[in-house]
Amino acid sequence: MEDKICMSCMNKVPSNADSCPTCGYNGSQQNPEVFLPIGYRLNGRYVIGRVIDSDGDSTSYAGYDIQFGRKIEVREFLPANGCSRNRKTGQLLAKTGAELHYKTSLMDFCDLFKNLVKLNYEDGIVKVLEFFEQNNTAYAIMEDFDGIPLREFISLKNGVLDWEECYTIMQPVFTALISIHSVNLTHRGVSPETIFVSRDGKVKLSGFATTSVRTKGTDVAAKLFAGYSAPEQYSTTSWHTTATDVYGLSATIYRCITGTTPQEADQRKVYDNISEPIKLNSSIPPFASKSLMLGLLIDQSERIGTINELKQRLSNQELSQPKNKKPEESIKPVAVSDQSLNIIDADDKKESGAKGEKVVKTVMFAAISLFVLMLLVYFVYSGIRKNIFTENDGEIRGEKESLIVVPNYAGMMIDEASMNFDVVRFSYVIEDIYIGEEPEGMVINQQPIYNSTAKKGDTITLFVNRAKYVEMIDFSGLTKENAELKLIEMGVDPASYEFKSEETTKGSNQTVFKQSVEPGVMFNSSSEKLVLTLAVRTDLYQ
Repeated sequence: MEDKICMSCMNKVPSNADSCPTCGYNGSQQNPEVFLPIGYRLNGRYVIGRVIDSDGDSTSYAGYDIQFGRKIEVREFLPANGCSRNRKTGQLLAKTGAELHYKTSLMDFCDLFKNLVKLNYEDGIVKVLEFFEQNNTAYAIMEDFDGIPLREFISLKNGVLDWEECYTIMQPVFTALISIHSVNLTHRGVSPETIFVSRDGKVKLSGFATTSVRTKGTDVAAKLFAGYSAPEQYSTTSWHTTATDVYGLSATIYRCITGTTPQEADQRKVYDNISEPIKLNSSIPPFASKSLMLGLLIDQSERIGTINELKQRLSNQELSQPKNKKPEESIKPVAVSDQSLNIIDADDKKESGAKGEKVVKTVMFAAISLFVLMLLVYFVYSGIRKNIFTENDGEIRGEKESLIVVPNYAGMMIDEASMNFDVVRFSYVIEDIYIGEEPEGMVINQQPIYNSTAKKGDTITLFVNRAKYVEMIDFSGLTKENAELKLIEMGVDPASYEFKSEETTKGSNQTVFKQSVEPGVMFNSSSEKLVLTLAVRTDLYQ
């Protein structure tokens, strides 16, 4: 007999074994109801195993790819407490009142993993092999990388790495993050928990999550890494940039070479007592210690801005000077003669008095001139800064690029809102969502939200309260499976229909013989319910 596959670790199990010899799983433990059941098959080829991990908006399962006979990891969009599941079909249903949040969070999840698929060429990233939508949610199929977290690897090395070994290990992580930033993504979770090392020395970055999961104070349960998450991740009003990942990577390297986890960023904003790495480990090169401190600055505008710059500074002593400051010039000694000192004897007082008075006047004139010049520079510079950073016509002008205050459309009817579109600076996307108690056609919400800031060319998504109508067809004679395929083609939400069975002498067994909405009628799939009744022909067995 053929070997079985363990639904926990996905290793082969002898056909006559009662439990897995690798992990001990015996088949009695099942996934909780909200998760996909063990043995469920996705996309016709991916078998679902036990739950590995779950965070604010998604869940990871052990998985097996039947087509290629390999272990995989399956990541499912599954917001905690925001949905329920039909255990028979696997479909997720957003809870009443959480529809908008579910939809916008799903969009973020899809954007993240669709972009990660583009990076399959990058060896330093745990690869996303496939991404697809199913069951009113989305799935990322990821490679199963056989490695241990960097945290465990450090423990095996007595809790600390020497500088050369650490810098070598981080090379694939540098490259991975540069690639991630090239597709306009930010990781936001770089830490010893999300970097993995295999037995053969390969290093890969994992732990990808949406912005909401990596930000404290959002509607989603945040999953931050104390000591490694950047200060801006503790605020819902701060921008996340490439400098956010610079902080996480700098903190990770700090932990590797000092054996100490950096002080948590949220605490540093109150009382910053982080020690320079070289004070904790004197063998660390001074230039590396200085560079890491520049990568750990609380103010991200002062912090090292890119991974490439961090990498260069950590590899080059000459670049390790404080950011935006020139190296101090050494003061060259000057030979001084007695004559140049202009020493005044008592006999020379009279002669030197006249000369001294002239020198004093010259010095005073120079000092006054310098003071006036400094005042002039100060007022000019203050005026420039005022012009640069003052709002003007909806824009906040900065040194790098203009940020624009997002206008408010929520509460308007879509016709009125469209008349106020700022098409010069934004593009717009309309998404339909049905909230029964609100007027049809009203803008319920928008992303980005009102009064936040965006760049020129960014997209504003408006969520409009609009019912979805479809013309009803005749389902008579269709099996349940074929009827569901038709409903999917029509775009009818699974929450808007149900099947019942009824004993009858009409029609074919297990086919639709009755429907609650007549063919040709315009069906409101947003608020109405379609009931399809399947025939149970008990008379055929009498």
